Amino acid sequence: MLNRFPDIHIYDLPFKNIICVKLDKSFLELLLKKLKSKYKKRRIIYNELNISLTYQSFSNYLNMSYRAFRSLDIMSKLCKLSEIPLEELEKNIIQYRTSRGRVTIVNPNLPIEVTPIFDMLIIHLMADGCCMRFKNKDTIYYCYRQFNEIFRNLFIKKAEFVFGNIYFPKKYFDKMRGVYLPEVPTLILLWYYNLKPEDFLTEKARIPAIFFSKSNDFLLATLLAFIIDEGNIDSSGICIRLKNKNLILDLKEVVKRIGYDSTVYRDKKMWVLHLQVKATRSIYENYLSLNTIYKEISIGQKEDKLKLIVDRENKEWKNLGEGMVKNKIIKLVKDGDKSIKELSTALNVTRQGIRYHINDLRKLNIIKTENVKKNYVCKLIKEEYFEEKKIGRSKPIGKTKKEILELLSKINLNTAEISNLIKIRPNNIRQHLWDLESENKIIRVGKDGKKIIWSVYS
Repeated sequence: MLNRFPDIHIYDLPFKNIICVKLDKSFLELLLKKLKSKYKKRRIIYNELNISLTYQSFSNYLNMSYRAFRSLDIMSKLCKLSEIPLEELEKNIIQYRTSRGRVTIVNPNLPIEVTPIFDMLIIHLMADGCCMRFKNKDTIYYCYRQFNEIFRNLFIKKAEFVFGNIYFPKKYFDKMRGVYLPEVPTLILLWYYNLKPEDFLTEKARIPAIFFSKSNDFLLATLLAFIIDEGNIDSSGICIRLKNKNLILDLKEVVKRIGYDSTVYRDKKMWVLHLQVKATRSIYENYLSLNTIYKEISIGQKEDKLKLIVDRENKEWKNLGEGMVKNKIIKLVKDGDKSIKELSTALNVTRQGIRYHINDLRKLNIIKTENVKKNYVCKLIKEEYFEEKKIGRSKPIGKTKKEILELLSKINLNTAEISNLIKIRPNNIRQHLWDLESENKIIRVGKDGKKIIWSVYS
């Protein structure tokens, strides 16, 4: 089967002069045998090469007992002298690194294939990493900063899928929370797309233009990398937050080319790309399909969050009954303070649904909430329970949409006004508005400053 991905041959790299290799023993024996047969004396070979290496050092290269790494550039020239194809040299490289490098690629994948995983490494660098130079050194390293150990290890698996096994002298990233790639893989990633270290600065980073013309597998890999590093998944869909407006707009174009609808808006100091719940199902299905080909593309525990959204959309919801959820919340909070997220997990109700009940309980002075480290923690003020009534089946979200339509049938309102009247945050209200707009039930009739004014469709 022919390779459908572009190849990068190590002997074609413009910086091969800084790469050193170890070769398979049998191949090395063949190479040295051919050189000896053709040139007889080492001095003649040395003169043919015209290299800066001293003769004594070069002579050591021609000893089978030489255990150190050999220059790739010199070994390539020796292969040409002995009329051995460079493809054969590449097949027999068993390790490589820079001349003074400490991190080594063992059992390398050569030639290097430009797969969706290759592109994901670039995006991880943009989203949650940087290119850096160590003090008093010219070498460039690709550093991926990630506090989540699962994602950190997944990143290493991606790098090993592309380049080969990476041998670290020690796992220094366990404490520093940053994975440093060897210099050669770093330079390959930069060189292939003609990128520079400054192209990855927070305010300047842009998705390479060539990415937009790639297949959906590559585009999805780009989106998944952003979801891993900068994405938040909840009942309203997927949100990716970045300071860089142009990078968010680039990502919106990626999403558009895959075929998903998205919205970009400003939230305090961040730019937000929002993918609605409707797009989530497609993203999840395409992700699972791509994951069967590339296990390394995994998004870890965020996969469970995507699945939860899809499962909620698929199932017919059975309403527990009037008062039942509130009673369960009161019992849980009675046993100790609980966050919105903890209540949502315990009751298998969306956080948006939990907030709805909490707001009712706050009005009745049964529960109060406090902001603790950016989490709303619920505390019990008084233990009071509700009469429970069973009431058949219902579908999610429908009640909120009906309330919006009832309000707009009486008066035109902007998003913030609808949010205040229904007591649901603007970010969550927007999804309902977009859904109603796509169903031709409401329309945009103007703007109040930057806020859109809505009316029922007539």
